[in-house]
Amino acid sequence: MMISTWILLLASFLIPALAEKFTLPITKTARTIPRIISPFPDQRNRAQKPLNGNFKLSSHAPVNSFSKPHGSPVEEQNFFLYTTNISLGTPPQSFRAVVDLNWADLFVPSSGCYSRSPYPRYCSPGNATYNASASSTYYDNGTITQISYGPFDAYARLSEDVLTFADGLQVPGQVFHDIKYYSWVDNFYTDLFDGVALGLAVEKQWMPGLDSRPTENILPSPFRNMIDNNLLDENMFSIVWPSKTQEEGSLVFGSYDEDLLAGDLISHPLFPEDTTRWQVELENISMVGDSDCGGKKVLVDKSIPGGKAFFMSVMPFIGFPYTIAQSLVHHMYAWESRCGPYMVVDCDEIASLPEITIGLKGQNVTLKGEDYVQKIGYPLSCMFPGEECAVMFDAVMESENTVILGMPFLKKMMGVFNWDEKTISFGELKK
Repeated sequence: MMISTWILLLASFLIPALAEKFTLPITKTARTIPRIISPFPDQRNRAQKPLNGNFKLSSHAPVNSFSKPHGSPVEEQNFFLYTTNISLGTPPQSFRAVVDLNWADLFVPSSGCYSRSPYPRYCSPGNATYNASASSTYYDNGTITQISYGPFDAYARLSEDVLTFADGLQVPGQVFHDIKYYSWVDNFYTDLFDGVALGLAVEKQWMPGLDSRPTENILPSPFRNMIDNNLLDENMFSIVWPSKTQEEGSLVFGSYDEDLLAGDLISHPLFPEDTTRWQVELENISMVGDSDCGGKKVLVDKSIPGGKAFFMSVMPFIGFPYTIAQSLVHHMYAWESRCGPYMVVDCDEIASLPEITIGLKGQNVTLKGEDYVQKIGYPLSCMFPGEECAVMFDAVMESENTVILGMPFLKKMMGVFNWDEKTISFGELKK
């Protein structure tokens, strides 16, 4: 694949390093609405072992991996994404993009694109689309690509243009997929973002079940281009995730806001040493709950030799190895939902649920019931109206020593991802 690099090379000489930080707001988008499941089966489905009898842990991570049976009826389901605003072109054309730690390729729907879906929102007049002819800095790379990202499969043409963030941060010559045709779209997800993902991976990242897919992560990410163009004093970014829909978080390039921290950051080297993934060493998983005598007792204490903690910002679950997930759910006295493929607990008992500690090397992070339980609405097809309290756990079938730390973990702290030092640091936020 031929990708023009002359704009990147020229910019590296003409644009000096900027001694400042660049801050973008992050918002949380959520809803509970009827969902029509796409008739096209999701190609990311993978076999799951039963948990506690008939229950199956299945991936329902927004955008990057979700699993639903073929031909399901209309359903109602809670859903959330974390987005920020970016712009492409000169003058800037604005988009609402999903913030994705594990993705590299930038993609946008093209003006005049076509969708096979009966409700083609990404190509509709009301959606933000990229108009190449309206940008004076557009360059046609000419390569035809195929791309798959969670709620869609599509065909695109590679283009280059200026990518602009808040506070004037510009990335010249950003290569992206200019999507011309959507061969499949899951319409439930389309109004939560503009069909754009802001990838913060440095190199190709691993995601469950996606290692063998050659069409993904083939382009330099925006963060990689910031590094290559010497745009930042320090090649790092920090994220504070909004915990509620009406709140606003922040994505900061080149620095972090110390005023938000309640204490010091604790740094973890990337693990193993030669990895290019946002992952660190994991030592153990434990659970502590109430004893019959009124004190506390250890319910689960599992060491994980050679363990890896992988961070995934588009996953509302924490993904544990199957045997650990089964043990944790067992000690919560959770039961299978009457209307959905997840385990639930009594909503009145959330405060008394056991505490789960994620033992990173050098730092223990404890999750309470309020951190790992999510209130969700019953499906419309269910005869039991109201809400359930779902346990936000998933089973990682690919490895017995990998834990995927999704939003129940990430939203508790500030995360600082430093490529210069090859570290990820976490710090407790002020209340």
